[in-house]
Amino acid sequence: MLLVTVKAQVHADPKTLAVLKDAMFCATKVYNGLLWHLRKEYEETGKANVSRKNLNRILKELPRAKGYYSMSVQLTRDEVREAYRSFFALKEKGLMRHSAPGFRKVKATSPRSSTFRAASRWKEIRSRFLWAPDGKTG
Repeated sequence: MLLVTVKAQVHADPKTLAVLKDAMFCATKVYNGLLWHLRKEYEETGKANVSRKNLNRILKELPRAKGYYSMSVQLTRDEVREAYRSFFALKEKGLMRHSAPGFRKVKATSPRSSTFRAASRWKEIRSRFLWAPDGKTG
């Protein structure tokens, strides 16, 4: 999966900005929660099960995952999965200078801020932006 990072400044009303910030905060909490469980498993057994089935089981235990848009939870889950798969691939190649994926800072928000439920609310949210990806203003 190709991931592209775009740095942008959002100009939105306070209500929309609050929704975005909450979504990013939840993404960070879900990411760290998944990492914590996988690190614990890795330290105990030397392996970490990064299957979607196992990660979905862990997600059911995370309180923030329930108050977070399902599409975003899935993207965060896949981000953690890819981070661990990359770690194991590097370890297998003998590049031991790399360590397991790290936690995000407590006050940080997820860099995947655009992964919140854009599909169903995109028109509503886009209309509040001063700039939209299609070049039209709201």
